[in-house]
Amino acid sequence: MPNVSTYMLKLIQSLHEQNLHPKAIFKKLKGEDLAVSNQSVARIINKLKLTGSTDNLPRSGRPRKVSPEAKVFIAEQIRRNDETVTRLFVPMPFRTTYFHTT
Repeated sequence: MPNVSTYMLKLIQSLHEQNLHPKAIFKKLKGEDLAVSNQSVARIINKLKLTGSTDNLPRSGRPRKVSPEAKVFIAEQIRRNDETVTRLFVPMPFRTTYFHTT
């Protein structure tokens, strides 16, 4: 589903509950200068019919190793100690070795 604001989702849902056709909902939103495509309205209504809500469902696949709290902690540490972190991520200078062949 495209990036549509929560406000827009709730508005489309309420208009759909008033038995408006997707094309009529699209025209009404376009008349109010709200940027949403006809296809987006149709997909949102289809999702409403299938699942009963417009909430994002859990995705399949392996869960993330780093929790959101850990991500925030790491970002804060990087902001606080930028010089040390930068030094850790800068690659070591390329070392050349000279081989003597006989």
